[in-house]
Amino acid sequence: MAVVPPVLAKRADAQDTGQILRDVERNIPREAPRAPTLPDLAPPPPDGEFLKAGETVHVTGFRFIATLIPESELRAQLTSYVGRDCTLGDLREAAARISRYYAQHDYLARAVLPRQDLEGGVVTIQVLEARMGRVLIDPSSEVRLASDQAQDFIYAQNAPGDPLRPSAVATGVSNLGLIPGMQALGVLDAGAEEGTTDIHLKMREPPLVTGTTVIDNNAPREIGGVRGLILATMTDAAGVGDQVAFTGQVSQSSKYGQMMVGAPVWHEGLWLEASGAVLQYDVPADINASTPSGDAQTAALTLRWLALRSSAAPVNLAFGLEHKWTSDKLVDVVTASNRLGSMILAAHRLMRDDWQGGGAFTLDAQVKAGNVDLSHNAANQAIDQATARTAGHFVKATASISRAQVLWRGGDALVTLAAQIASKNLNSSEQFSLGGPSGVRAYPLNQGGGDQGAMLNIEIGQMVSDSVRFSAFWDGGWVEQHKTTWGGWEGVGSPHNHYVLQGVGASVQWTPASNVQMKATVARRIGSDAGRNADGLDLDGRRRELRAWMQMVLSV
Repeated sequence: MAVVPPVLAKRADAQDTGQILRDVERNIPREAPRAPTLPDLAPPPPDGEFLKAGETVHVTGFRFIATLIPESELRAQLTSYVGRDCTLGDLREAAARISRYYAQHDYLARAVLPRQDLEGGVVTIQVLEARMGRVLIDPSSEVRLASDQAQDFIYAQNAPGDPLRPSAVATGVSNLGLIPGMQALGVLDAGAEEGTTDIHLKMREPPLVTGTTVIDNNAPREIGGVRGLILATMTDAAGVGDQVAFTGQVSQSSKYGQMMVGAPVWHEGLWLEASGAVLQYDVPADINASTPSGDAQTAALTLRWLALRSSAAPVNLAFGLEHKWTSDKLVDVVTASNRLGSMILAAHRLMRDDWQGGGAFTLDAQVKAGNVDLSHNAANQAIDQATARTAGHFVKATASISRAQVLWRGGDALVTLAAQIASKNLNSSEQFSLGGPSGVRAYPLNQGGGDQGAMLNIEIGQMVSDSVRFSAFWDGGWVEQHKTTWGGWEGVGSPHNHYVLQGVGASVQWTPASNVQMKATVARRIGSDAGRNADGLDLDGRRRELRAWMQMVLSV
């Protein structure tokens, strides 16, 4: 059985850099990827007049003026009309059937009945097959996005002069919606050239610079508890749909900053972003006599795109490469120097419906495969080899599903289920975590960490006025600290490898203005306290039956 030096054994009850990085990034507000809707681009078919009311014609066949679909194929759609006495209304329905048939083949076309003498009972149907014309920017669109950039989003899907395909144009319009905050609508209009159809684009984008300030007590106690958070974005400054975002967080004993730069690529619904982050912390002696400290850096490159574009609920997909560097010290002695590299495949989908008054499902899934390198600190590498064996290749999968549901006037429910599974013991930065304001709210942020786990949150809310919302909730979660245990593991954290945390509570949210929000939450733990350490304390070094979370948000 391995013997762990006392200075490193002390570290087991303290958070390391990986845990702090995980908890900091987990509690930064993130906007979910947008799933733009596809606009309806089909215009109504025109009417024709060549039969008087009550008159009929005995139809012996149909003739078509068309080029995109063979005439024999079109005739086959109208066999039920041949040999019948048809009114003008019947013939209009026949023409409408042809228009629908074109639509099924993704062509924009209008089948019309031109003036004719109906000689021999043969009915002529002319199909006005639209060709792609110009893309025009509506004068009411006050956007920084360059006109040629906006046009290229549409032309990338449907080239000028080609048969106009509504789904292709709609995809081009929806791809504009991948630019953060961009709202786009495409309207069809008669083109300047005969047989062409122009697209009028109406667009709206957010202000050049937006910002949000958050003050709350959502930081781990080790680094101060209270934090100040700033999120700032600059959108489309270069006129190509780009965005630069900065996130900064400061607490008594830590500093964190992240920069992200992203832009659409190739006008094909692809979004490429690069990001980097740094973290530095120093735990004071009154919190931990060993004065743990550390720093971390991260770098990532992510490509996002849409799948199931024709669906009312497209799927946002992402593929990313990520690298983390973390370093830990105890009493000014370097105890760990870790390198983590990984590949990530993620999916996000939002599905709205009208069931029982309306609601939405949100689905998220992620698979991460990576490698942990501990070779830069021989002592830490040896201890890991004798204990958790986190070094080397790993795979983990996380998933969550949530349902937001209208219950009654002003009342709603939110149910969220999240889980993680892992192939082996994980580095602390990759572990699942139960505690904190976005988890089991009766427990501190760093409580309930482990390689595998699941969590269920149920919340019922009620708007008591236009600006005040009350809610009651139950949170519960299960965690497995170590995928594989080892001799002596019981001295690390909780003595129980599998345990459950539960809590109940209530919160009130006040929104006095559209850009100001204040929220207070109180939660009480219920059930067993298996997550506490051998001294009966939570991982923040305290024992509390009630826990309060406070937050104030100001957006500009």
